[in-house]
Order: sequence, then structure tokens, then C-alpha cells
Amino acid sequence: MPLTVITLKKVPASLRGDLSKWMQEIDTGVYVGNFSTRIRERIWTRVLETCKDGDACMCFSSNNEIGYKICISDSNREVIDIDGIPLVRLLSKSRIKDSGNVKGKRGFSKAAKYRKARKYSNVKSEFHKRQFEYVSIDIETDGLDIVNDHIIEIGAYKEVNGVPFTYQSFVKTDRRLSKSITQLTGLSDGDLKNGQSLEKALIELVDFIGDRPIIGYNVYFDLKFINRDLKKLSYGTLGNDVVDIMEFVKKDKQYVSGYKLNDVLKEYGIENMQPHRALEDAKSTYLLSKKLNEFVRIINQK
Repeated sequence: MPLTVITLKKVPASLRGDLSKWMQEIDTGVYVGNFSTRIRERIWTRVLETCKDGDACMCFSSNNEIGYKICISDSNREVIDIDGIPLVRLLSKSRIKDSGNVKGKRGFSKAAKYRKARKYSNVKSEFHKRQFEYVSIDIETDGLDIVNDHIIEIGAYKEVNGVPFTYQSFVKTDRRLSKSITQLTGLSDGDLKNGQSLEKALIELVDFIGDRPIIGYNVYFDLKFINRDLKKLSYGTLGNDVVDIMEFVKKDKQYVSGYKLNDVLKEYGIENMQPHRALEDAKSTYLLSKKLNEFVRIINQK
């Protein structure tokens, strides 16, 4: 994947924090990273929406005459194309006024930023803050060893304005599953051979999550594998807020015989149609969270 460079000046600290999830800050306000076109477009959309009166510039690889393209948020300049070569032109005062800026303020107006954001992305930004929305995740692995074992399935569940959305992917591997894993999950070697690459599956998962808080049952086990593989693929680790639903269950049900997910679901009257499968476990955990009064109380205070 091509290298992307973003420079920032006088922007909110929250934007710098968002970029640090995906990129490395190699100097003050200078960020570099490798990611897909889709992720780059969404990051730039985020920059345009939140840089306020600050300035931002992005440069990335392209198949034009000089091998790169430039995007800027500064209202005093614009990028023009001359025979396939991007050039930055300073605007006259009259052209700056026509761009919609209020005198004395730097940067695009809010409306102009949204128009420019749509130019670089065909989808709405996933980075908006959403009240009361969170994502439940779960993975299946071919073992419990964080060093030697691998993710074989990813599942995630969320609700947006009451509408459910799901994500599920098998992860392609040439390793044969052990008999115990096949018996536990019901997955076969054939399922995984038809799966997606680990990189594609993780990018889609990160895209599905957006900036929403993450929940799960014993979720830090899942995140260890996910963040390990994101690092191996040269991506930033997930920096979202995380809530382990198991901790709320232990406070709510102190006298149960065990805290395995399927046993707990029965205690709360939740039916899991496919135990030890990523999507169904993620969905069941989401439903479980709705029955935990302390968790619901905290969410409603957000």
C-alpha cells in the first residue's frame, strides 16, 4: 500500500489523537502511514470536518505524471491540475472571499468543508460521534496462544438508530484446523480456504467499528489478537474505548457456577443459536449488554 503523509497546523488535539490511531507522528504535526485508499479517504474526511481554523495538507501516491497527489484544507491556497501535474496556487483576496470564508477567519466554512469532504469520499464519514452506539465484537481462533495461534473468524454487531448491522468474515489460512477446534466451532478447513485475507478482514472490521466504543465478552482476549495482527500489518492498533461485559456480569451475578458466555446467556434468558461462532457470540453479547442495568445506566449518561 502507498505511503500517505499528512501535515497539520493549529488543529484540535482530538484530531491529532484520531490520526495517531492510524499514522505515526514523525515530527510535530507531520504524520505518515500506510493504508488502503478507502481508509485514506475517510481519514481525510475526518480532517476536513474537524480541523476548524487550522490547516491540513495530505500527499499520497498516484499514477499521474509526478507520482503523487496533493489535498489541502487551507482556504488561501488551492490545488490545480496542469497536464496531470498537481500544483498549489495562492488565491487572491477576492477569490478567498468567494470561497465562503468570513473575514478574519482562516480555513473553509463548515459548508465548504463538507462539500470538499464529499469530493474525496463516496460514503459518509464513520468518524461522527454517535451517542449510545457501540459495537460488540468477537473472534474465533485456532488456539489460545497469542504468539503462535491465529484468527480464523471475525464477527461484529451494532445497532444504528435501532437498525441492526452485522459483519462476519472467515480468515483464509493454509493451516489445518485441529479436531478439537472443529468440534468446538463447527468450522472446517474448507470454510477458511474460501475466506478473506487477514488484512482485508481487519480493515473491514475497523471500518465497521469506526470510532464507536467496543464491547465484548472477555474482550481483551480478542483485542490482543486483533491488535497483534494490526501491528504485524503495519497498521495502528485500535484506540477505541473498550468495555468488557464479563466484568458487569460478575457484579450483577455473583453466585453463578461459572462465567462462560453460554452459561451466562442462559442465566439471562438469551438463546445463542451458534455457540462459539464469532457473529452469533458478538450479537448475543450485545443483547446481554442490554440486560445489565449498571452498563445501561452508564451508557445513558454518555
